Amino acid sequence: MMFGKLAVHGGTVLFSGDNNFGSATVLLDSNIAGFDTIFDTTAPRIGFGSMEITGAVGAGVTIAVVGNTYVYPRITTLTVDNAKAFQGAVTLDHGSLLLKGVGVVDSLSYKNSTVSLFHGNAVVETFKVVGVPNTQPGNVGSGVLNFTYAAGNLTVFDGGAATKLSGLTLHA
Repeated sequence: MMFGKLAVHGGTVLFSGDNNFGSATVLLDSNIAGFDTIFDTTAPRIGFGSMEITGAVGAGVTIAVVGNTYVYPRITTLTVDNAKAFQGAVTLDHGSLLLKGVGVVDSLSYKNSTVSLFHGNAVVETFKVVGVPNTQPGNVGSGVLNFTYAAGNLTVFDGGAATKLSGLTLHA
C-alpha cells in the first residue's frame, strides 16, 4: 500500500513476511504479532508516511521507520500509544518514534540497541531501537539516536553527530 489511509480496529493483526505501507497513514487499533518487518516509509519525493499502533506489539515484530531522503525534514513517524505493551523492535532511518505513556523517568541508558528508561535506579521501560547510518552523499542519517522526554512521553529520532538528550540524563 503506497498511499491513502488504512485503519484496522480490534483483534490481532498477524504480519508474515515484509509488509510495506509506503506513504500511507496507518492506524492499527489492534494487537500486532508476527515474525518479520513492517515498513512505515516515505516514498521518495512524494509524501510522508505515519503509523500509529494502539495495542500490544509482539517480540517478533520489527518496524522499520524510513523517511524521505530527498526532502528535509524527511521524517516518517511511528506512534506507539501503549509503551508498556511494546515488545517489538524499531529501526529508524530518517524517522521518529513517539512512545506514549512511558511513565515518570529521569534517565536512560542505550546499550546493544536496547533503551532502558529509569526513575531513580529502577528500570521503568525497556525497548529495542536502532538508528541506521546513511552512507549516501548529502544525506544526514547518522545512525545516532536523539531522545526527548516530556509529560510521560518519549520521542526518539535519528540524526546528528552525537546523541542528544532533552528532559532526562544519561543513566550511570
